[in-house]
Amino acid sequence: MLEKTKNVRLVAASKYVDASIIEKLFDQGIVEFGENQVQALAQKKENLDEKKLDIKWHFIGMLQSNKINLLIKQKPIL
Repeated sequence: MLEKTKNVRLVAASKYVDASIIEKLFDQGIVEFGENQVQALAQKKENLDEKKLDIKWHFIGMLQSNKINLLIKQKPIL
């Protein structure tokens, strides 16, 4: 059974959650967060990068062509 679940990763959706909550969850062992808005991902990432947290960001939303450049700068997992 363990072999089958070895590659499962928990991604916490951070929609409507501010950076302080993400930091608390990170301290509890959650390291992967998904955001569905490019601007929110960029803002949260900027706030938390200052704290040197090794968070893996995922973009989990619909992508509008006018936001591609901003998203690429964040280097999320798509």
